[in-house]
Amino acid sequence: MNPRAIDRIPMCLIAAIGLSGVGCQQYVDKISDDDDVQSDDDTSDDDLSDDDANDDDTADDDTSDDDTISTCWDGAVVTIPAGEFLMGSPDNEVCGDPDEVQHEVTLTHSFLMGSTEVTQDQFESCMGYVNSVFSGGSHPVEHVTWHEAAAFTNQVSSDAGLDPCYSCTGSGLSVECETIGDPYSCEGYRLPTEAEWEFAARGGLSEQSFPNGGGLPTMNETWPSYYCIDCDVVILKDNGESLSDEAWFCTEEDGQTHPVGLLAANGYGLYDASGNVWEWCHDWHAAYETAVVDPWGPPEGSDRVRRGGAFHNRAESIRVAARNHFPPEFCFHNTGFRVARTMP
Repeated sequence: MNPRAIDRIPMCLIAAIGLSGVGCQQYVDKISDDDDVQSDDDTSDDDLSDDDANDDDTADDDTSDDDTISTCWDGAVVTIPAGEFLMGSPDNEVCGDPDEVQHEVTLTHSFLMGSTEVTQDQFESCMGYVNSVFSGGSHPVEHVTWHEAAAFTNQVSSDAGLDPCYSCTGSGLSVECETIGDPYSCEGYRLPTEAEWEFAARGGLSEQSFPNGGGLPTMNETWPSYYCIDCDVVILKDNGESLSDEAWFCTEEDGQTHPVGLLAANGYGLYDASGNVWEWCHDWHAAYETAVVDPWGPPEGSDRVRRGGAFHNRAESIRVAARNHFPPEFCFHNTGFRVARTMP
């Protein structure tokens, strides 16, 4: 496991799971019992009590100008065009990481992507349950495993009369899923590949650190940016814009998720591509290859990719190039997902 990934595990979970491959349900109660969840890479005061997690403000109804899907999901989608882009971060990106080696990627298929993260109401509508730590129907669903996220997309595919992209056994918290072949060739709904996620999160901009452009300012040659390690400041990007206008991250004092779609969307119409919750992707995690066409990771692995950062992460973790990964059976109070589909 990437050492930086370990930094992002809430410390109560490290004690509870010992970094072993246990099922999610075995440490659900540990999260609820620990009022002050801490992480070496995140803010120190993430209050997980239900009393502070009841903000159910809703986003504007018009979160997307695109069609609404008539399934149990009812999510608004945006169309992301096929194209080429530089995936990863350049060597001089402030707070960049060696795991983000920049390389050329070509996506030959246009695809649909949920304009927001899947909400708790949407998840419950499709799956019949919700197991999130925070309360709020319009908040992103979290505390879901990669398997649960994949099973959700299968249910949406079933409702739409489409072939599924995953083979799943079991149900609810015990579901286990595997991929079925090339995701780009699957007609149903699925999780976005890591390349699709980053391409969409960039919103049509190239070599920028955040969905609406700009990067973290460099302080000096030996101290790149205190924004990489500090949350007690207002962060203005190097283009003069406030990062808080587009992302929920550790500068917020309430230590919880927020209703989807309230902040500025990126150029493709995606909300919360940075911050709020980490988002599961389709791929197994692996080191990047050089120039690739329609990548979707190795055929097997131990960790699935997460992207986007969460409400308690520092600015470095919510950059569009930032990578993270965990075993697919793990679930966290800071991890959800959004839905994608190859354009028919």
